[in-house]
Amino acid sequence: MIVRLEPIRTEPFVWEERLSFAPARLERPELLEISEISCTGRIEPLDSGWMLRARLRYEQVLACDRCLTPIRVAADESLEALLVVEPPPRGEAGEERELGEDELGVVHLGSDELDTEPLVSEQIQLAIPGRLLCRADCRGLCPQCGADRNTEPCRCEERTIDPRWAALAGWRERRRDE
Repeated sequence: MIVRLEPIRTEPFVWEERLSFAPARLERPELLEISEISCTGRIEPLDSGWMLRARLRYEQVLACDRCLTPIRVAADESLEALLVVEPPPRGEAGEERELGEDELGVVHLGSDELDTEPLVSEQIQLAIPGRLLCRADCRGLCPQCGADRNTEPCRCEERTIDPRWAALAGWRERRRDE
């Protein structure tokens, strides 16, 4: 949704929208599916810009980090940002610079129009857990044969040793014999 900010100088603006994203567009390989996103928000005028507060509700299917089992997760995320119509801060030579902690919640807009879709997309990406397990004791996949060790025994005949470590294979036994 495109929201014109200039008319929002005296009264808050409240909106509701539903957005759909293809998982590939969000560029997170662990995201297998995502439902339609229900977004409700409010933009309030401030002296220095506008304060955006929104709530996002959706369901996502993510892959377990160890065994790749799909896990359905309900999400209820909040989004808060200060909107300003000015270019982002630059370094001394005009190059991009690292933002300070007080600048992280600021969205710099090139005009008085706000497209809500990129903000929602970014919030969804940030809300994906860094590590997700289907259960606390997930045993994962066998690195040799790919068997899901939670549901089936490993099909490996014999544990293969990386040839780079083969020389150390009998080291412990030789040390014990000395």
